[in-house]
Amino acid sequence: MKKSYRKMVAIAATALMVASAGFSSAAADFSDVTPRYADSIDFLVSKGAKGMSDSSFGISEQIKRIDAAILTAKVLGLDTDKAPNSGFKDVPDRGQAAVNALKAAGITSGKTKTLFDSNSPITRGEVAIWIQKGFDLKGGTDLSFKDVPKNYQPAVQALVANGVAKGMSAENFGINANVKRGDFGIFLYKSSKEDVVISEILSIQSVDSTTLHLKLKDDVTDLKASDFVFDNGLEVIEAKIISSSSAEVTVELKTSIQQEGTKYTLLTFKGIKVTGVVEFTIPVAGNGGGGATGPAMVNPANFNGTAENPKVFYGDVRVDVTGVEKLENATVKGDLYLKGNTEVVLFNVTVEGDTILED
Repeated sequence: MKKSYRKMVAIAATALMVASAGFSSAAADFSDVTPRYADSIDFLVSKGAKGMSDSSFGISEQIKRIDAAILTAKVLGLDTDKAPNSGFKDVPDRGQAAVNALKAAGITSGKTKTLFDSNSPITRGEVAIWIQKGFDLKGGTDLSFKDVPKNYQPAVQALVANGVAKGMSAENFGINANVKRGDFGIFLYKSSKEDVVISEILSIQSVDSTTLHLKLKDDVTDLKASDFVFDNGLEVIEAKIISSSSAEVTVELKTSIQQEGTKYTLLTFKGIKVTGVVEFTIPVAGNGGGGATGPAMVNPANFNGTAENPKVFYGDVRVDVTGVEKLENATVKGDLYLKGNTEVVLFNVTVEGDTILED
């Protein structure tokens, strides 16, 4: 069985983005193919799909289970010659080989042991299961949909996490809604793309013992703590966007205590394995930690802890204290750079490196 595996959605190096420039010849042949469907229809035609007529692909027509089976088998490149007979009694000759292959691959088991239900429209829930199994999609995400039964949840989570499908509304995935030919084409096309980058991670930095700043290239708006999974027991408690521009987004992560001398690696982002190196190391006290990028910039309001729970900063820190009278309740395990005011009072502040005053 040939499978097409999706790769990471977060990388630490240069992102590979492929942009489509208008229609290619296959899509242009069909009068009902709008720009939204052009890439997916070109893809399906390249795999042997045909329109409902010479001039219409049938974008808005519901797709039957047998036709969905034929297209899925073609896109997956399944061995349709050697698969054993499925045992279904209602499969037309034109789709027999495809259904045999889908069943042999464990992608579908039919409606009953003897019925595939070939001529019924396929639903979004059924498509989710076929695609998740067929393309071996990994990953999960919290679902807010109210219409997704437990047996469909892993498949729907995988499709949503991989950017293959969204809900029909904020509350409903549309489990029982029939799928149109155009939308089915989009599902297959998105699932087949091997390099899909949702967000390019530009950098990650430890600001203090329980805070990370992570920069993303894309305009991300929907983030939560469970989207970020690190190794070595580092737990993300809260995630929030603290700045955003057309070029990048800065996300602040509140974490469990980051231990000295420990390297932490981001393992998954939005449920998908991260490839490339997205990591940071907490320096041992006295070793500094500013690195090539210099000291970590910390807002005065974020510098101060409390007497009961002082802030701990691993590495060099720079604070602009212009107009600030006091910094308090913190430990800097590196150098502390104070910019803009030499009169600031340090109360219950321990600096294990040097305190450097800057103009």
